[in-house]
Amino acid sequence: MACNCRDEVTESLLSAWKLKTPFASGHLITLDGYIPLGKNPKLSTLEKAQMMIYKYCVFSDKSGNIISRHKKNHLIFTYCPFCGVKYDPDESK
Repeated sequence: MACNCRDEVTESLLSAWKLKTPFASGHLITLDGYIPLGKNPKLSTLEKAQMMIYKYCVFSDKSGNIISRHKKNHLIFTYCPFCGVKYDPDESK
């Protein structure tokens, strides 16, 4: 990514969580919503922010049966959702 917003936001949220729960231990914050990029996503360290889109609909088929459909897609951001910096397209190569 072209910015460090994910790390900065994670650290800020973690600090705030520790302040609100001073007698607890093992604090952990995870920001979901990032997807790996590159030819082999399992080995890639490059990530873009993404949001899941859940789709649902109900319709009738030709014989009048009611059918429901569920789909999931990823909406992948081209800009950082925190600072607005455009992701570098050359990073994903």
